[in-house]
Amino acid sequence: MIISQIYFERYWVSYKNSRLTSWGLGAIIIITYFIQEFCLFQLSLFNIGQVVFMQVVSVTMLFRDKVYKIWWALLALTPLFVNVVEYLMGILSLKDWWYWIVESIVFTTICLVLTRWRSISKRISYFMPLHR
Repeated sequence: MIISQIYFERYWVSYKNSRLTSWGLGAIIIITYFIQEFCLFQLSLFNIGQVVFMQVVSVTMLFRDKVYKIWWALLALTPLFVNVVEYLMGILSLKDWWYWIVESIVFTTICLVLTRWRSISKRISYFMPLHR
């Protein structure tokens, strides 16, 4: 999954001069990302009975040397996407919708702090948000 996102991202960067192609490739990255997240959701839910590993792709993309802004948006949208899917499947109720937003803000803030924190190694900071 991560290799495909890196491939699409590099292809996307090489066509930044063409507005239409750039928008199309950006849409492909976003659609592919959410398809991958849905597959991870299904795999984790059906195999272990819990929803886990949802932010792995976006966190991995953020902790690389070249970071594009699209990954920050996808990181922030992932908890909302997962919770909406859980609601549609009848796993969660809609009464806790505000918790979904708080979860997204907190997780994105933790990743922002860890990517800016220079005194710890990348290996340690990468695993901290994934280990919640």
